[in-house]
Amino acid sequence: MIKGVAVIAAARSAPVITPAEHAFFVEEFRGVTIVVGLPVLTPDAVQGLARTISGYATGDTRFVLVVRDDEAAARVAEPIHGGRTVPAPLQWNADALAELWIATTDARVLVVVAEATAEASARIAAGLGASKLVLTDPGGGWGDPPRSFAELRRHRRSLERALSERATPGLLDAVELALRGGAFSVNLCRPEDVELELFTFDGAGTLITLNGYLGVSDLRVDDFAAVEDLVARGVDTGILK
Repeated sequence: MIKGVAVIAAARSAPVITPAEHAFFVEEFRGVTIVVGLPVLTPDAVQGLARTISGYATGDTRFVLVVRDDEAAARVAEPIHGGRTVPAPLQWNADALAELWIATTDARVLVVVAEATAEASARIAAGLGASKLVLTDPGGGWGDPPRSFAELRRHRRSLERALSERATPGLLDAVELALRGGAFSVNLCRPEDVELELFTFDGAGTLITLNGYLGVSDLRVDDFAAVEDLVARGVDTGILK
């Protein structure tokens, strides 16, 4: 309070997402499963999640949201108007994973309650073979400003030093668990930035892979249509000439 006047932080406005970005990512994640670990929730994060899930409705994208407790589950479920809430398995065996498979296919939004949120998110992503895993932490990505990419094998010591001080326990262990379990990449960002990560070309936070991010090979005839479409999108948005 300054001179008797209360100062209230204004809620963050929704990020600007172009129609081209929206259309691209809805198609990119059409019919796939995205796992989002949310050990810490803020009002901005909840609103952003609601907008994100609504934005992917036409693409039949499934979401698994992993939260710390029942209170957080209720906060997430209210603005998305539904979804199913289940507790995390006591043991991560084949039967538990089979039940998660069924629950995920039956509900477009599945909320899983797990005290060890980061670890549970990694186990779910690996067990389901999810197309994308987003782990959130108030500290955001690695570095300030965050690095766009990191390779676990190359940057492990630096990541270990940086992430060991984070609010989310076991963050690096969860990243490694997911990557070694079959996930191609893990994105680390702030909970408020999930919408930016899932709906913009720039993304948010740090994308972490086990090895290199890119592989180069000769263009095949079957690749031509996809490459042509990608170039057209880049020209339309002004990214490519």
